[in-house]
Formats: sequence, structure tokens, C-alpha cells
Amino acid sequence: MGRHSMAEHTRYERLYGLFLAYAALLALFGLTLDTPAGILRGLSTIILTEDALITDYVLIAGPGAALVNSALVTAISTLILRRSGEPFNGFSPVVVGLMSGFSLFGKNFVNIWPILLGTFLYAKSRREPVGKYAPVGLLATALSPVVSYIALDNGWGTPLAGCLVGVLIGFIMPPLSAYTYKIQNGMNLYNVGFACGLVAFILVPLMGSMGATTGRRAMTSPSASPSACCAPPAVWPDCSAPSTPCGPPGRVTAAFSRTAAGRQAISSGCSAPAPCCSTQGSTA
Repeated sequence: MGRHSMAEHTRYERLYGLFLAYAALLALFGLTLDTPAGILRGLSTIILTEDALITDYVLIAGPGAALVNSALVTAISTLILRRSGEPFNGFSPVVVGLMSGFSLFGKNFVNIWPILLGTFLYAKSRREPVGKYAPVGLLATALSPVVSYIALDNGWGTPLAGCLVGVLIGFIMPPLSAYTYKIQNGMNLYNVGFACGLVAFILVPLMGSMGATTGRRAMTSPSASPSACCAPPAVWPDCSAPSTPCGPPGRVTAAFSRTAAGRQAISSGCSAPAPCCSTQGSTA
């Protein structure tokens, strides 16, 4: 039995090298898609973007910068799991994989730190090992776009307020995720995601009451969903009507304008016909 446990431990320890190699591969692939100067400009744009839902880093900064950001977040997550003292296990690939994937939109190597600090402070307040809560802290960065949104929102939030909210999120997420596990008795695979959703349900109306504009905004490539734009009138009957904006009801796209300050300009895709609508109207 002891030999089996030792073999399992050795097998999971190999994940550390695999995760770092994966992060290096992401960075290398990103460097082949853009110049170093272009990647640095893109990373600056990523950091200075409010990260309103949904923010596609490939659109606003380019694929090179988006992949390098994903590589940095992956490497940071791997090192945190390693340094926390918690041995790698079957949950580790889930944590690193989610961190890597969602760092392509909304999560970056800067806005994750306040939440991680909050989880660290919670572990210290409980006088328990940080490694016990490290995976929960990393998954709690699902709300890291809130940090950027508050910190960079003109006329409402401040960087200090964004950091404080991030620390608060990281602090309450470990006990909240433990409680939500009892609610669904392990039947929800995204247990921490459920807890993050409950926090978001509270944060959105709270920010709205304080003056923030919390309406749904999307910053995705118009070509990412051609079926949504060019759906036939049988699917979207109102799309063929001249007096009705093109596209499915309620659909919002966004156009990003790269200005000198690197700020985003969001325009509703429903306020003007999309390019494919002329074809759509002629075939109606």
C-alpha cells in the first residue's frame, strides 16, 4: 500500500514540469505571432482594460499578447500550487487548466493578485496551511475581472477600491465555497464557480446602486459568431424588418478602437446593420 502511494505521489509530481512546459509553449507560440514590442503593447492594453463581460483579449491586444498573458497566468498558478506546500493531485490539472483558459478573456496576470492575497490572509487568520486554500483562491479569480472593472472604471471606481474588493472576495471565498458544497452535496462540478456566481449576484446590483454602469457589454470579434449575425429570418424574424436593428433580439457586439491611451470604445452592434444583413434582407 505504501509503495502504491509513493508511486501516485511521484506521478503527480511530474505535473509540475508538465505545467511549466505548457506555459513555456504558450509563451513561445505567442512570440511567433507578434513582435516583442507588439506583445508588450498588447499586455499593457490587457492590464488597462476594464474587463467588462465579455472581453476577448485576442481582439483587443492580439493573439500574441493573449497567449503570453495565458502563459504568465499558467506559470503563476503552477508556482503558487508548488510553493503553497500542498502536493499535486488530480485536482491540480483542473485548476491550472481553468486558469490558463480563462486568462484569454477577463483574467490577467495583474488582476488576480488581490483575490489571491485575500485567500492568503484568510488562511493566516485561521492559522491553517496556505496550501489548503490555494486551489480555491486560484479558482476564485474567476471574479478577477471585477477588480479591473472597479479599478479602471472612469468616474466611479478607483484602483484602491478595486484591490480592496478583490481582497474581500478572496477572503470570503474559502468559507463560502465550503458552504455551497453542502448546498448541492457535490453534485455541481463547478463548486467554486457556484460560489463565485453568488458573490457576483450581490456585487452587480451593489455596484449599480453606487453609480456603476453594470449593463451587459461584449467585446468579442464580430467574426466569432457568424451564425448569430447572419441567421435567416426564419430564426430571427425581426431581422428582415427595415425598422428593426439587425441580429438576434438583445444581441450586443462591441467594436474596439485602439486609441493612443489604449482605451476601449464600445458601440452596440444592434444600432446599425451588420455587413451580412444586406444579403440577409435580399433573400428574405
